[in-house]
Amino acid sequence: MRGAGATKVIQEGASWYECDQYLRETVMTEAKEAGEMPVYVPPFDAKEIWDGHATMVDEIVAQMGVGQKPDAIICSVGGGGLFCGIIQGLEKAGLGDVPVLAVETKGAHSLALSLEKGTLSTLPGITSIATTLGARTVAPQAFLYGQRPSVTSVVLTDEDAIEGCVRFADDERIMVEAACGKRSIKDKVPQQMMSGDVEEVIIWPTIMGAWGDGLFQSDHDFDMISELENEAGLHKLMEVDIAKAKEDGDTNAEENFYYSMYGPSHPDVVRTYLDSGILVSLIETKKAEMLGPPSESHLFRDPCYAYVLLGACAMSLGCTLPLDYLNTLKKVYTEGGLMPGALKQMHKALYGPDGFINGVPYDFQSKCLLETAMAKGHQNQTSAGSSQSLNVLGPGGFFNTGMGDSSSSAIIKELREQHSQPDSCGGCGVKTQLSGEALMQCAKCKSRKYCSRECQKKHWKVHKKICDPALG
Repeated sequence: MRGAGATKVIQEGASWYECDQYLRETVMTEAKEAGEMPVYVPPFDAKEIWDGHATMVDEIVAQMGVGQKPDAIICSVGGGGLFCGIIQGLEKAGLGDVPVLAVETKGAHSLALSLEKGTLSTLPGITSIATTLGARTVAPQAFLYGQRPSVTSVVLTDEDAIEGCVRFADDERIMVEAACGKRSIKDKVPQQMMSGDVEEVIIWPTIMGAWGDGLFQSDHDFDMISELENEAGLHKLMEVDIAKAKEDGDTNAEENFYYSMYGPSHPDVVRTYLDSGILVSLIETKKAEMLGPPSESHLFRDPCYAYVLLGACAMSLGCTLPLDYLNTLKKVYTEGGLMPGALKQMHKALYGPDGFINGVPYDFQSKCLLETAMAKGHQNQTSAGSSQSLNVLGPGGFFNTGMGDSSSSAIIKELREQHSQPDSCGGCGVKTQLSGEALMQCAKCKSRKYCSRECQKKHWKVHKKICDPALG
């Protein structure tokens, strides 16, 4: 937390409940008395929290493909924010019949207790070691959702959680806390979820990551794609078209329409919409963010990564990309923190062989989560109810993947300076030559300026990476 910029970190109480109580009754009270205006952000009992979690279902739909749906969703329950979001997301996607397993550890099982008693109930205390999920009373909405026929409440022991942590550490060399650990729960899964073609139940610890090192193989990528879609107005366009389809009698409109920048239900509609000028505008916005001053938000959303990912999405759709954008992509795709597989994919798309042709849909051949899970399952020949770990460290966030980012890139720094200081010397930053005359131009690109040949020679090792012949 300090690494993310927190100036003061307070640890209080044996579980989240005591910490939350101390925050509201002591910290916020003292802040008010000091003339400050404290803001309380609820961790789970708020619609805004559920709306955010609901987008995970959008990712699932995108990764599985049109017409497919999960056999079941298994999630940890603390206060119920994630659980409420998943139920809300399933409803929005027309998947309300998908079974959901709401998993808690004994001693932090406020949802299970409430369902057992038939009324919203409070635990006397948190006795589970999974204290970060220690909400003594679950959110009222979670209690209501928990009563649905599609929901099954599951209570595991602390030993079960610890076993999940140990197995995940063995498989992936990543240690997670007990609240994130879950082992095989085959005996807890409803029989209807194990019928038909379901050969195994795959359980992952609750951890943000990736299932591969390529493009479109991480939570990070799909979160960023959702943000790009929202900026482009695709979500609003989809809502309008769904409403029209319903008026025309399409009772499955919410299932049939999924407008995305990657793997949409109607690629021609999305491509036409983006090619109408929306894509060019978004490209300029992302370029301005990439070349603007660095900010703390770049820790999780590298602007260069977003700029490149936008291009990858547009290529996959077969959009028509401006030539100057393709040229800039060639300069910066290595600078935004893309993982090794993603770097190879972008290099092939930009340089070939068999690379991207403008206006023609391009296949990056990225395996979705389901394909990766099934491939691992067959490779290991696992039996029903086994545990498979698919998470690898994804791009962005606190964890250093070793791939660097735009904040440390000499190329991005040069592009940024050329953009923000076009009339300054690229070598030393002065505005004129020592004689007072105007700065000289780079003879090749005619856009970078210098006060002397010495400055230009010194700066050439950086500038040559982005220097293109001037047009005309």
